[in-house]
This record gives sequence, structure tokens and C-alpha cells, in this order.
Amino acid sequence: MTIPMPVQADARRIMVTVVLLCLGVVCVTGAAQTARAVPLSAAELSRAIAAAHQELFQLPGGVRITYHLYVAQDRRLGGFAWEGGQGRIAIRWPKLYNMFEGRQARARETNLREGEYNFVTGLSAGRDNQFVSITPYRQSWSAGHLFPLHLLFMEEADQRYVLGEDLETDYWLPSALNKGKYTWKGKTNVDGVPCDVFSREDDLDTISVAAEHSYIVCQREVRDKTRRLIESVHNTRLKEIRPKVWFPMVQAQERYSKDPTVPKWDLSKPTCVLKVVVSGVSVGGIEDKDPHIAVPKGAVVDDQILSTRYQRTGAGLSTLETGIKEGKHAAIESAARAPAQAVRLTTVVLGVLLGLLTSVTVAVGYQRVKSGGNGVGRRGASLKHDR
Repeated sequence: MTIPMPVQADARRIMVTVVLLCLGVVCVTGAAQTARAVPLSAAELSRAIAAAHQELFQLPGGVRITYHLYVAQDRRLGGFAWEGGQGRIAIRWPKLYNMFEGRQARARETNLREGEYNFVTGLSAGRDNQFVSITPYRQSWSAGHLFPLHLLFMEEADQRYVLGEDLETDYWLPSALNKGKYTWKGKTNVDGVPCDVFSREDDLDTISVAAEHSYIVCQREVRDKTRRLIESVHNTRLKEIRPKVWFPMVQAQERYSKDPTVPKWDLSKPTCVLKVVVSGVSVGGIEDKDPHIAVPKGAVVDDQILSTRYQRTGAGLSTLETGIKEGKHAAIESAARAPAQAVRLTTVVLGVLLGLLTSVTVAVGYQRVKSGGNGVGRRGASLKHDR
């Protein structure tokens, strides 16, 4: 069968079109793959890490994290404050709550620390067992016990962090990336997760970041100026807690001695090993009034915002805002009691002064009488002697 020439020409045009379309798809796909293979710059990485942090801190309905901390250390070389414990973190933007309960080194009893911080107002509250403080700045209790966030190097977990400001640091991320000169060194796998490796220009800080997993730092090695390893951190078993939001379920930090006088056989071994095992991460369900610290009955509250100090008589829970209101009430009560206390104090002082005056008067009179009798006796004795 012979195909007419016009039909053959149409067939050839169709085949050419199909081939060109296929080549176009291949070229576009290749270009896209090439574009994805191009490494990020340090500035782009900094912005990506900041966005990932913001997404975690501002998850709708908040996020809860519970964990256990395990510690192994050599106390001869200077140790970690805690021997281990358990904690939880609750974030409902702009509020951050944390609790840690554990045993401190050489302590017989467990210690409970709670912290509460508002990123927008800058108000903070902290509890150490039966003592609570309310401050207009972020205090250590609200920033010092955020171990899962610390091992992710989140600058939002640092006490000095202020919302909207760069943090002066060469450690916390992402600000450290803006301060130091980091360059892309290649790719690696950490616990089966593909990572991009970035190193600071002096090679004293190397981080491996999982770009497809919320830009988590899966591995970091920090060295001193002699290139000696002083810290190594691994974040593994990444879990997708909601679409495209990941969190590590196991974290490990090895700390090495920073003292150059330590014998060399000790330098190769970590002086302290922290292991954080995240037992649960849940998203949503945190109310606006949460999170909050628990202020037990009888706790002493030091309110540095209102410059008042009082002992709480009520029982139950107290939010930071409630604590401030209680502080205002305590200050008002103190001011109301002040006049009556002043009257009582004046009465007592006058009574004491009157008593002292009476005693002095009696004593002086007694001394005069006693002195007069002795003078007569002395004069009599003298006259008798003269005779």
C-alpha cells in the first residue's frame, strides 16, 4: 500500500514534533535537577534555617515535646550540672514553656525547674522548687533547660536572643552563619539522611545540614585553634511531625576537655556525653492561656517587674500574667497595710523609748543616792583618820 506524499509529510512532522517535545522535557528535567544540585550559599542557608525555626515555633495550635536526658561524664575534668532527668517543652507562639526535673550532681533530692517566656513582650517567669521569680528580661530558668532545642543549635533557645535582632554568636544558628564565612564543601550521609556540608573558613566549625528535612543540623564538629575536637553533636532518627516539618528523636553530644594541660590520653575521650531521647512530639491542642508554670502554695514570689516580694497563699496553677496580677494585688495590699503598720511601729517605738527613759531616770536616781552615801562615809573616814 502506498501512502500519499502529503500524508507522509504530515507523519514526519508529527514524529519531529514528538521528538522535540521529548527532548524539551528531558532538557527541562535535567535543568531542574541541575538547579537542585547547585549548593546553597551561606546566606541562603541562614535564611532557610531561620524559616525552618519559625515554622516550628509558629505551628498552628502549638507543639509539645517530651524527652529524657541521660548523662555520662568524668567529674575530674569539670562536669555537667545534671546527672540526668526528664523534661517537656510546649510552644504556643509567642509563648515558650519548659520544665526539667532531675538530680543535680552530688545532690540527694531531685530538683524541679520551670521556665516561661513571651517572645513579644519579653516577660519571663522561672521556678526553682519553692521559689518563683518574674522578670522583665529572659532569665536562665526559661532558657537554660531546653536541651532538645539546644542540641539543634536554635538561637531562639539562648538567653540572649531577642526577637528580630541578630545574635552576637559564633555558635547559635542561624546568626553564626551570618557572622562567620562558611562555604559548601560537598555532600554526605548522616544516619542515612543526605546532607550538605558547610565549613567555616578557619575549619573550626563544620556542619552537615539536611536540606530536605527542615534544615536540621544532623552533625556538627567544633574544634579549637589547635584543631582539637571539643564538641561533636549528632541529631538522628528524624521524624516528620507534620508535612515537611521534621524533628530528631535521638540526639547525642560529646564534650571534650578544653584544658590543654589535661594528659593526652584524656584528650581523645569525651569528658561528658549527653543523650536526649525524645519520647513524644505532638502538634496542636495547646490553648492560648497555655503554657504556664505551676506556682505551688507557699511559694515565695519575687516580682522584679513590680518590685514586690510575697508568699503565695493560694493553690493551683498560675500563668505569667496571673503572677503579675497577683504581684499587683500583693503590692496594693502591702501599700494598704503600710499606714497601720507604721502606726503600730510608731507605738512600739514610743513604748520602747518611754521604757528606756524610765529605766535611765531610775538608774540615775539610784546612782545619785548611792554616790551620796559613799561620800559621807568617805568624809567620815577621813575625819576619823585626821583625828
